[in-house]
Amino acid sequence: MSLRLLRARRMRRGMPWDRVFRYLSDTFYVTPILIGIASACLFAFVPQMQEIYLALIESQDIARGGVGLLAVGLFAALLHAWNHVEVTRRIDRIYPEHADIHFDRRIFRLRDIYCAIAASFPFIGILLGLAQVYRHVLDAERLLDSGGLPQGHALGSLSDLPDLVIASGGATALMWVAVLAFMLRSASHAALVRFCSAFALALAIVPVLAPETTLDATRLVGPLVTTALVLIEIAVLVRVVVIGLTSFLWLLRALPSWALLSTGWLPSGVRYAVVAALPLLAFVFLVRGIVAERPGTPPLRAAALEHATADLETSFKTWLHQRKPVGSGRYPVFIVAAQGGGIYAASSAGAFLATMQDHCPAFARHVFAISAVSGGAVGASLFTAAFAESKASGRAPKAAEDVEPGCGDFVEPRELTKRLRTITQADHISPVLAFLMPDFIRGLFPANMASMRVPGTPGDGLPFVAMGRDAILERSFVESFMASDPSGNDGKGGPCDGQDCIARLAAPYSTIWPDAANPDLPALLLNATWVETGYRVAFSPFDLHSFGGGTLYSFRDVDAKAPDPSLIGAAVISARFPVLMPPFVFELGGGQRLTFVDGGYADASATATALQLYEEVKRIGGDDVDVYLIALTDKLKALTPKDVEPAGLEPVRSWIYDTISPLTTLLSVRDLQSRKAVTEASKALGDRMIVVQLDHRAFPLPLGWKLSELSSDIIRLTIGNPAVCTEPGTVKASDEGVRMAIRNSCELKRIVALLTPRIIGSWELSPD
Repeated sequence: MSLRLLRARRMRRGMPWDRVFRYLSDTFYVTPILIGIASACLFAFVPQMQEIYLALIESQDIARGGVGLLAVGLFAALLHAWNHVEVTRRIDRIYPEHADIHFDRRIFRLRDIYCAIAASFPFIGILLGLAQVYRHVLDAERLLDSGGLPQGHALGSLSDLPDLVIASGGATALMWVAVLAFMLRSASHAALVRFCSAFALALAIVPVLAPETTLDATRLVGPLVTTALVLIEIAVLVRVVVIGLTSFLWLLRALPSWALLSTGWLPSGVRYAVVAALPLLAFVFLVRGIVAERPGTPPLRAAALEHATADLETSFKTWLHQRKPVGSGRYPVFIVAAQGGGIYAASSAGAFLATMQDHCPAFARHVFAISAVSGGAVGASLFTAAFAESKASGRAPKAAEDVEPGCGDFVEPRELTKRLRTITQADHISPVLAFLMPDFIRGLFPANMASMRVPGTPGDGLPFVAMGRDAILERSFVESFMASDPSGNDGKGGPCDGQDCIARLAAPYSTIWPDAANPDLPALLLNATWVETGYRVAFSPFDLHSFGGGTLYSFRDVDAKAPDPSLIGAAVISARFPVLMPPFVFELGGGQRLTFVDGGYADASATATALQLYEEVKRIGGDDVDVYLIALTDKLKALTPKDVEPAGLEPVRSWIYDTISPLTTLLSVRDLQSRKAVTEASKALGDRMIVVQLDHRAFPLPLGWKLSELSSDIIRLTIGNPAVCTEPGTVKASDEGVRMAIRNSCELKRIVALLTPRIIGSWELSPD
């Protein structure tokens, strides 16, 4: 009875309930809110964003932080204005159907609530991200207070960081309130949407026309600003796509009516048949475009294998002859495997290699090859280039007789360590983000149009061809390499100007090894994944197919005319994780091409390639060598019952989980492949495998291309110091990070022992 009274009262006030609910649903516009939710997830839960916040806070860079919040505010204002414009348009359409002034006021208030919700999501995401940063800082403080850290450890005082994080949260909240207050009083919502659309178009064009300026500008404003601007571009693009799809669907709905009206001279049966056939024809056309016959993957050609680079046996014997004195004992040989993982893997690989070389001058002479993937490939390439330049400039011993055996004190970082840290801490994510939209636009053009050549532009081609996300990442590392020159030159002038400073990093990969002028450089095997087959394909100075078991090839094994990129270019090809980086495409001609992506898809640990190389080197060297595999990895984990028993796992009953399960399976199998490679190597080699743990679970580290100073300190700490190696039973530290650092210190002590012969000048009595 009461329900009837309420309904009757509602009827007397002007409208029935069903119409009220229909109007409310008609005025809800979901797209800006969905984009707001996506941005909140990005700002809150992506570790790379947390690393960006931490870098801004620990450097107390108020200017970049303030401008970043303004950029985020502009993005939030766009979501508010976009929602306001669309909801107002819908209200205008339904207004003639009723005349209830009370309902009008409430529906406009509801519109303002929708707009405020959409504009609030980015700030909510940042606040949640700052909460994660606060927790990480507390974890680092616990690591600092846990005891067991080596004297002179990398972590400094963290006492101010928690307060700075809280202050950053307060500034974010103030910007949030200011944006909402401004937008609620603004009457120029449509103008703001038009301004942001024009601004987004400019942001997409400028990198195409001025890539070098874009690189400098994005590094100047910082990654938070760049991220917000890219989100504005994406929001504008989504708006355009939604408008286009809406218009297209309207056209499809109108097409049958048009067909009926324009074919009045035909019999009615024929007319209806034509109208019914239109959707079927559209479906057939769409399916044909999807399943159209594509050129198959060409088989490996014998000609390519015949023209491959030098064979491994000749290369290794030549390398060993340059080092091992005639008649001496077993010569220690190291094969290094550097795992992938973005900037944290690059920093870890660079820190380990640079630390060992700085404190053990003979280390590089014993490293025959480095198998690296993704971020590890970048770190290994940066080390190789920096070490080569150091030797060429006279800052490192140039000849074998100038190298003293043994190792020095590991307390203070030296030249290579400092330089690699400076390079990896630079902002490499902002340039990549700035070229995200230009790369997307480039993908809309046909391949022959995208490869047009225009004389006078960079590379004699269109700027966006020469400077995609891959090329701009290479350029970013080159700029950082030049700026980190120990002689004090920044690459803009002086003796380090131009190609002389970056000759090794920018030189063709094929010229890096062997190098008669610098025989101490290691061979680099930079692994990628062949998309069409799933094989591991690596940039390698010698052939790999002869011992690769049919799943490992060098690029020259695949095709004799394979491209020869620069050293950093080859490393970036190994680090081309889809979405963030475009795949590497090698055109064969005749409509055929080969595609390669991040090497982590086949083996993120780089250990599978290193193990196959280890076994072949051991066979070739025989009794003349002691071969060791050094793995920089977080994949060595004992399988527990929880890992292998489905019954021990908590069941998940969710349609969302079922939807994403294919992607989850892909990532799980990818990780398991890497763990399997490391575990098999550990079982096969025993004490001939030296494992430096890089488990980023002890302290979350980013997979992107921006690293904070605190994370860099954590990485340097976990690499270890031989002086703090203690027996397992004497380790009293309560923090897993400290225990891992001590374990790594003991592994470094093993390497130091191998590099310190008991009788100087002979390896006959080298320690086992």
